[in-house]
Amino acid sequence: MDMRPTISRLSLISLLALVPSTQLTAQPVGSLQGAVIEFPNLDPVELGWGWDERRAGSPRQTCIEFRSAQEDYIDKRMSLQMANDHESLARALNVSVAGKMKSMAGTKFSASASFAHNASLTSTGEHVAMLAEVMTAPQFVAPLDGPDPKASALSPSPDGTRVDMRSFYRGGAVRLKEDLRKLAASSPADFVKACGTGFVAVIHRGARVNGLMSFREVEAKDRQQLKVSAQGSGAGFSMNASMNSLVEKYSKNGKLDIKFEQLGGSAKDFPMDKTALLTAVSGLPTEAVAHPRPFLMVVQSYSSLPDWPDKSVLPELTDEEVLTRAYFRLITLMGFANEALHNPGFLLKFDTSRSEVVKLYDRMLSDRNTLRGLVLACQQAQCDAGIWREWSDMPYRAGMPMPGGFDALPFPTTADALDRIPALVADRRVSRWIVDTNQWRCQYESECMKQGDIEGYREQIRQRVAVSVGL
Repeated sequence: MDMRPTISRLSLISLLALVPSTQLTAQPVGSLQGAVIEFPNLDPVELGWGWDERRAGSPRQTCIEFRSAQEDYIDKRMSLQMANDHESLARALNVSVAGKMKSMAGTKFSASASFAHNASLTSTGEHVAMLAEVMTAPQFVAPLDGPDPKASALSPSPDGTRVDMRSFYRGGAVRLKEDLRKLAASSPADFVKACGTGFVAVIHRGARVNGLMSFREVEAKDRQQLKVSAQGSGAGFSMNASMNSLVEKYSKNGKLDIKFEQLGGSAKDFPMDKTALLTAVSGLPTEAVAHPRPFLMVVQSYSSLPDWPDKSVLPELTDEEVLTRAYFRLITLMGFANEALHNPGFLLKFDTSRSEVVKLYDRMLSDRNTLRGLVLACQQAQCDAGIWREWSDMPYRAGMPMPGGFDALPFPTTADALDRIPALVADRRVSRWIVDTNQWRCQYESECMKQGDIEGYREQIRQRVAVSVGL
């Protein structure tokens, strides 16, 4: 009889009890901030339409009084970031919570969300995400009276998920339609059903390139250079010299895989190589002007409007952020565990035998299925992330096998070399599965583990390996 617990409150708590976890925290959201979301090309919206963040869709009704405005300018930018997993890839490509939710539910929302969700990542490779954008001046809602907002303030930063909307209140204000303002005062729930939680305040058009460069068999001396180069690339709409040399080196050796897609511009078929990628990026300004396509929008909360009847704001649906973050972390680890089970290159010995990785994969699959069910429920009713707020993937990461074999371990040339096996294995596993991931999350998500917790995982692995080898 299989005594392994199914995913439930009990099994989640048992995982959390292994080592103290880092709580998932939602982004701070002010009432004058708008959410940056990929434009839903399969179900397009219009300026001013309502938007329901719970369902990641529109009730297809305009509930505000406004006029459409637009300025004349072009923004172009390019960024490169290391992508350790699907979460960091989605962030590098500015995939919103709405995009992640739809991909979790198996529904295509935007090209960027699908690209991040379906990308093939390997645990033994190094991955660099590229985002190049050229945005023509956005179309935006403006008050019926008073000066236009400053459109330049409505452009999100390269890695931003929110923009400051205070420019909407200079001299005039967008207003709710009178009958709907009364509905919001008498029945907020009915108002949300009719109008959503916010309205489409800005639509950005232009062209963009989503890209992923996957380096295989990266030499130790190149790994750090790659990380530093990715952080410094993108200035001037081109790769810096250091990144360019690494791309050239691994491309010539047949150890670089490039995948990319262009949104906007004329339809073209590209070969997937370095030259084609850089050609697509360099041609974006011309393509964006000649054939612009909507690819970003900003949704503004109704509760930020001056005539919102309730002084309290509509709740920010941060439960969705909690669920999508957990889901993207799980699908990454499931891919890595599947890779370890079916491909050479992992030390499946000691406490991480093949059967243990199978059990680990099955527990993660159960978690993922539970999350998908919750996301589908979110789109029908109020979300409740519940115990998922306290959930951490670090216990799962601590159970992943060591990449590489004994030849990857720095054995000392001393008599006690074999006695060092538990510590060396623990160091390599913790570095690959926990330290690198924690560094990224600490930098980009302000989610930092305590060093004592990291050392707790290290000692936990070391003791298990020591027992398994009889030391």
